[in-house]
Amino acid sequence: MSAEAFGRAVLGPVFGEFAVRLHLLLLGLEAPAQTKLLFCARGGLRLRLIYDAYLQAAGLDPPVGYGDLMISRLIAARTALEQGADEAYEELDREFRGDRLGRVVRALTQRQDVPVEDPEAPFTPLALGALFLGSSAAARAVREEVAAQNRLFDQHLAACAGPARRILLCDSGLYGSTVRLLRLGRPDYDWTCALFARSNYKGFSESHFPVTVGLCVEANGFDPTERRTAVLRYWQLIESCLEPDLPSVVSFARVDGEAKANLAAPGWERKLEGQPGELFAGVMAYLRALPPGRAGEQIYADAPAAWKRLYDAIVWPGPRERELLAIPRRSRDFGRTETVAAVVAPKGVRAGVDDIKRSLWREGAVAEHFPLSRPLWLGGLHAAHLGRGALAYARRRRGVRSAAG
Repeated sequence: MSAEAFGRAVLGPVFGEFAVRLHLLLLGLEAPAQTKLLFCARGGLRLRLIYDAYLQAAGLDPPVGYGDLMISRLIAARTALEQGADEAYEELDREFRGDRLGRVVRALTQRQDVPVEDPEAPFTPLALGALFLGSSAAARAVREEVAAQNRLFDQHLAACAGPARRILLCDSGLYGSTVRLLRLGRPDYDWTCALFARSNYKGFSESHFPVTVGLCVEANGFDPTERRTAVLRYWQLIESCLEPDLPSVVSFARVDGEAKANLAAPGWERKLEGQPGELFAGVMAYLRALPPGRAGEQIYADAPAAWKRLYDAIVWPGPRERELLAIPRRSRDFGRTETVAAVVAPKGVRAGVDDIKRSLWREGAVAEHFPLSRPLWLGGLHAAHLGRGALAYARRRRGVRSAAG
């Protein structure tokens, strides 16, 4: 089976289900005329194509107006940082812990010439706060650059939202950092969010979860008894399928009187479709072949088997699945250029064990490093997940009994 064939048979129904559930969510909105659905760059741009294809196959009209929003966690963090939100510093601390202050400032401003008195100083939220709120020339330069970028984003947001004051963001997932930060940075809008999957893998506050829904998956970790949560074992597969060959949004510039994101270079829309042979090409082929007028019915008929096949491929991969679902090195994002491998290359038995721990897809790394003893390794991983799930369940039960007593 090719990657495109896997995309058509497996990911096609999975993403088709997302489109159906998004449409049902929109139908249930109050005051739809006052709401704008905005698909977030980058993964959301392809989710918009998926939704478009579903509407066309089903012969449906969209209940609310929708479009694209050039946004990223970096852009959203800037808006919250200017408001002095602790959540912005928390997000930056998670991303840049152990890094240098100068690199964080360059990531935030996307400028190499913004002065920092001691760029090699260790980054901490306290150090960044002292710089951002200080009275030095360096502090003023950083504030001015962040403020200038925020003004350009505000212009872009106003153009995308139009008269709507209620915005429903749509993105792949998982935690919803973008909507969390925008609710703090731009409180003049009423923000809600629909994700493919929602998970508090960061362990941060869930204050935004009441307005953030995971349309296909809602779980804070992998549960072997729930097939859908397998995507949390290899979330990078979902992201890689949805993210086109376009850069993350890191900055805006004024072009012909409009605020343009760095992503929006001439011809960027053509890159959304991807290339023949890719997973996403298979997804779109599935959606475009849906029977007219019966698209939702066909998707729901195909989805259960597709989710099972996806679970098996991620959790119990063999060499074939390891090769089929291989993805390029992933960008660390948040204004950085460094990349990490989904599966760390094998370097011998002893190194292989350590490399499995450092791989983004550990089951895939097992299939790569230990093809012969793979069943034992994967069985061990599975047993560990079952044990953690049982322990978490027991703790919840004890908590319920304590509360009742």
